[in-house]
Amino acid sequence: MKEKRRSVPHRRGPLRVSGWNLALVVAGLAVAAAVGEAWLRLTVPFERRFAAAFVPGVGRHRAANAEVRATDMRDFWTISRTNSWGFLDREPPSGRLAAASCHVAIVGDSMVEAWEVAVADKFTVLLEEMAAERLPHLDVTTAAYGHRRTGQVHQLAFWDTWIRHVAPSLVVLVVVDNDLYDNNVYPSRFTAAAPLAGGGFALVAPAPSFRPPPRPRSPTTWLRVRSAMVRRSYLVHRIRPVWMSIEPPRDRSVDPGPTVFALDQWHVRASGSGAGLVILSMSRVFADQIEGTAQARSIPVVDYQSYRARAGGRPGDDIFVHDGHWNHQGHIWAAEALLEWLAANQAACGERPAAGSGPEPAA
Repeated sequence: MKEKRRSVPHRRGPLRVSGWNLALVVAGLAVAAAVGEAWLRLTVPFERRFAAAFVPGVGRHRAANAEVRATDMRDFWTISRTNSWGFLDREPPSGRLAAASCHVAIVGDSMVEAWEVAVADKFTVLLEEMAAERLPHLDVTTAAYGHRRTGQVHQLAFWDTWIRHVAPSLVVLVVVDNDLYDNNVYPSRFTAAAPLAGGGFALVAPAPSFRPPPRPRSPTTWLRVRSAMVRRSYLVHRIRPVWMSIEPPRDRSVDPGPTVFALDQWHVRASGSGAGLVILSMSRVFADQIEGTAQARSIPVVDYQSYRARAGGRPGDDIFVHDGHWNHQGHIWAAEALLEWLAANQAACGERPAAGSGPEPAA
């Protein structure tokens, strides 16, 4: 009698089941990603966008009369327009208007550019409004000259190209900790300070042919460009935590030479035009260096941190949750700190030379 063959279970069954399970998981993730992508594209107002232009003697600058869309993808979405000089502010004053008032030129980096809030909510505008109410006899007008990633060295080009033509009564330099680092970098993007062989520094303007170096390509580059979901995750996780904005690393190895050179140059330019020079200091790490340099040159320093403490504020109350720049309360305190100093030093808005000496500034 022939022996009956025993049936052997098919060993590929579990693999098939696992394969189908994996395919279902992948399909489910793909559907979830598609839904998330569609949801973000429909619900996120917009993403960051701005146009740049090269300005002779200045370097890379905001395009004039252009729309700027700013966001950190969490706390703020703002749409503003640059003025005819490429700054996020109202249209710059004419020389005659500036000469008829106590005109205050406020110069700085991203804290002055302040694309996180509307132009009407910036401390530069609030200062003018507060002064009109509390110090109407001074007839205060303000203008903001801010560009992110610039320090006092780079900002000297703002004076030479634009500010000097309106002959301000007062120049306010907004100084933050990263300025000491920024004054040492960006030699190809902005006007920079080049060390001389015999000591000291000289201003060097970037060449018109400069182009930013291409960004390194990576496997995620295509996704960051094409996918709103990946791009948002990438931008959000690049933002510094709030605690880093409150307590930055105490790195005192930064060369203070370019910053000292810049303050000397600002002092010479302002005093030569009959304008006063004031520093609004937000510095925490380098406060002693800033104040010592300013004191040696008889430049008054308005301590923003001290005013915030006297106003009952704490570190973090004045900045966005996920961004280290001033929120609306921070702009209010900054305006009040400057107004307090201006009320105690009204002679800073004394008589000065007529504006408009020299050629008209480039648009």
